[in-house]
Amino acid sequence: MMQIRTLVLVALAAAAANAFAQQAAPAAPAAPATDIPKPSCTRPGPHPGGEAKDQYLRNWAKAVTAYLDCLKKFVNEQQALARPLVEEANLHINAAKAATEEHNTAVAEFKEESDRAMK
Repeated sequence: MMQIRTLVLVALAAAAANAFAQQAAPAAPAAPATDIPKPSCTRPGPHPGGEAKDQYLRNWAKAVTAYLDCLKKFVNEQQALARPLVEEANLHINAAKAATEEHNTAVAEFKEESDRAMK
């Protein structure tokens, strides 16, 4: 009787392994972006100093504001482009987590059934 249970358990394990082996290979991941975008903002030169004329200081302050605004715009654009990619990646991550939990639960249940049957 013990040998039959062992044979059944081995047959189930082989069938499960065969089922996993017959699954289609996952699609190759998309190639990572090699061209990392960079902002095309023009950084202003150094501060003209406290002795500079008011016009130079105002122009420098405007250039700093324009540069920082340009960087903020670039950040917002990049985040908007990344958002759907992150959401799609999260779908796959969550699917993998759910499958892992299902796998672990099934293993625990099968082990418990096997241990009960062997007593």
